Amino acid sequence: MPTWGYDSYCNNNVTDFIDDYSLDKFLEIVDKTISNIFVEANMGLEILQELDLEFVIGIAIFAIRHNKKFSNNMLNLFIDIIDFLIKEGKFNGWKDKNKRKIKLQHEKKIIQNILIGRNLTFGKLILKPIQFICLNHEY
Repeated sequence: MPTWGYDSYCNNNVTDFIDDYSLDKFLEIVDKTISNIFVEANMGLEILQELDLEFVIGIAIFAIRHNKKFSNNMLNLFIDIIDFLIKEGKFNGWKDKNKRKIKLQHEKKIIQNILIGRNLTFGKLILKPIQFICLNHEY
C-alpha cells in the first residue's frame, strides 16, 4: 500500500479505512475499532504485527487531528504503542527508519500534550499526492 509521508496517517490502509465512513461516523466508531483490534488479539502489544500497530496509530492521529477526544486510557494506550514501536519495531520497508522513528516521537509528544490539557492546533493534513515516492513498500 502506498505511503507518502512519515506521519502515521499517510498511507492507503488508513485513508481507505477512513474513506469508508463520513468523518462524523468515523469519529464515532474509532474507539470501538481500535478496542476491537486489541480485544481480537486478546494479548499484549508484542503479539500484534507491527503494521497493525502502525495502523492503530495512524487512525488515532487522524482522529486527534480532527479534534476527536479520547479517554486518558486510550491516550496512554497510544503512547504505549508508540513506545513499543520505537523500541521493538523493525521498520522494515521504510525508506528512512530514523525519520519514521522521529515522526513517532513527535506524535507521542502530541498525545502527551493532550494528556496534560494543552489545546493543540494542527496544520493541513498531508494529502496523497498524484505522484510520489512510496516511503514504505511493505505497508
